[in-house]
Amino acid sequence: MSQTRTLLALFALAAAVFAQNSTSTLDGFVKDPQGALIPNCNVVVTNAATLQQIAVVTDDHGHWAVPSLPGGTYSVTVVTPGFKKASIADVKMDAGIPATVSITLEVGAVTDTIDVTGGAEVLQTSSATVTTNLIAEQVKDLPIPSRNATDLLMTQPGSQTPAGPRNTTFNGLPRAP
Repeated sequence: MSQTRTLLALFALAAAVFAQNSTSTLDGFVKDPQGALIPNCNVVVTNAATLQQIAVVTDDHGHWAVPSLPGGTYSVTVVTPGFKKASIADVKMDAGIPATVSITLEVGAVTDTIDVTGGAEVLQTSSATVTTNLIAEQVKDLPIPSRNATDLLMTQPGSQTPAGPRNTTFNGLPRAP
């Protein structure tokens, strides 16, 4: 009887050891040049070491996800009718750390291919720093009737504006005195 209990305890311990998180999730969004999300795109994630391919399709909101990927280096390829094929190489996955890769497709024939060689844009999760750059064309096209520069604060990510641009706070932080 005690041998059975000991054997069961060993099996439970072995199961706990093997259940440790050695995988992670890779996901992202597929967008067009204007930033609109594109549904029903074919996304293929390829392990660079084993050449194993995993194919998924974006949902109605342009989001795709591949759960339970082991650590390693991957490439992501997106193909959809009416847009050029896009590939991103050198997406590094670490065990237990999810990564997000967003891809912007260019309008074109399916036979056109875009290769990105600089690596993937991975979501920064270790810092709450948010930056945004506005170019002159974007500022000119904004529907700001006052043409007051403080009105641009309301367009930034994480801004809350309860009573006008001079009362804007960011990410719940208090206003500066």
